[in-house]
Amino acid sequence: MVYKAPDFDTCSKDWVVRRLRKGDMDALIIDNWYTPDELGKVFVEMDYYMNNGLDNLIKSEEDSASAKGGADGKESLVKSYRFYVEPNPYSAMYRFNYKYMYDEFVNMVTQDTLFGGYLANTKKNTLMVNYYENDKYYKSHRDVSVITQLTWLYREPKMFDGGDLVLTDMEETVECVNNRTIFFPGHYKHEVTEVKMRDAWTGTTHDGTGGHGPHHGRFAIANFFSN
Repeated sequence: MVYKAPDFDTCSKDWVVRRLRKGDMDALIIDNWYTPDELGKVFVEMDYYMNNGLDNLIKSEEDSASAKGGADGKESLVKSYRFYVEPNPYSAMYRFNYKYMYDEFVNMVTQDTLFGGYLANTKKNTLMVNYYENDKYYKSHRDVSVITQLTWLYREPKMFDGGDLVLTDMEETVECVNNRTIFFPGHYKHEVTEVKMRDAWTGTTHDGTGGHGPHHGRFAIANFFSN
């Protein structure tokens, strides 16, 4: 069965849209990016990727695609777990990110941001998910994308502190809020503050069937738009 996306007015009715601007730099923040039904299905897909446990995910510090820095330029700037999602019609993360393709969205971004024209002219995108638990972070870096979209997800109640996005060049901090997405040019320097799990968190649980229970850290779906 082919998925039929709702019209723009329906999918965006609960959005809270905010623009950050400093000089000739800006970013677009949208809360409630996924509808409640979409959000539930995205978590189902997350659980599928996470079911075999963290040890079976990619350690970002060992991923050649991770940003590098340090004195020798070889130090990984990120410490997280990650996985990549290939484009396919069954992926909730791909399917429910359709909003940016609507004319209404393109018009809004083009009119309200300085980078909207660049987003409208991108031709492809790739999707990666970073997962942060205790002591995980991403130091200040730049992406190779034209535009980066980050969507943050976590299970309620929130079991961690930190994980906020710092737009280093803009000197702006954007709080990690569940179901919040942000668009900004990939060349802006940005970082993720260290995640600390709260005392109430008891660790990743085993579900008794050979898989692992829900993970309560910070998920970031990174969508990289390029030409």
